[in-house]
Amino acid sequence: MALPDGRRLSLRVSEGIHPPDPYASAFAACFRVRPGDRAWDLGCGAGGYGCAAAALGASRVLMSDLDPAAVECAVENAGLNGLEGVSGRAGSLFAPARGERFDFIMTSVPQIPAPAPLNLIRYGGSDGLHFFRRIAAVAPAHLRPGGRLYALVTDWPDARRVAALLEAQRFRVRTIARVERPFQPVEYDRMSPGLFDYLDARARAGHGKYRRRGAWCYLGVSLLEATVR
Repeated sequence: MALPDGRRLSLRVSEGIHPPDPYASAFAACFRVRPGDRAWDLGCGAGGYGCAAAALGASRVLMSDLDPAAVECAVENAGLNGLEGVSGRAGSLFAPARGERFDFIMTSVPQIPAPAPLNLIRYGGSDGLHFFRRIAAVAPAHLRPGGRLYALVTDWPDARRVAALLEAQRFRVRTIARVERPFQPVEYDRMSPGLFDYLDARARAGHGKYRRRGAWCYLGVSLLEATVR
């Protein structure tokens, strides 16, 4: 994983752990990290974003995930790169840092809409917004004045709907990066038969979007920066 100053992070990914996103380097370059910041990688997976925050100057970084194996993997990756001030705790969403505040929080939560539960690292409820609703409601209590929330949002739940949830909860929101991810429908049907038809029907109804070009489809992925007012 490349950093904006030219350094590279080495990240090992254990079986069953969510790997860093293909666009992690581009998104991490958009984080505003000040020396001494305290950061939280919420839903850390292999810890790519948390490791980037530590490498870019955050003095303390918390890695958390529902899966204890993911937390272990993330902390090991921090050690592999010689990063200090990194700790890990397992637990659901905000439970690992009850009562604590941070300068910024990074999160890439499960957000694929589906009519029935998928595996834990993908399923975001029937509309993909399940975790974002909780984040919008609770994150302000975990941020210091002027604190930032960095949220990776695909166009399946729709970044505009996520932004609206955040704006209703004391946040000022802007899109600071956006990429497109190529995919083929079979990728989703392998997760659950008929899943792509469900996503396509939602998109046709105005709930989420993607574009098709030949045999390939393209999904927009945005990085939102939400600042506490």
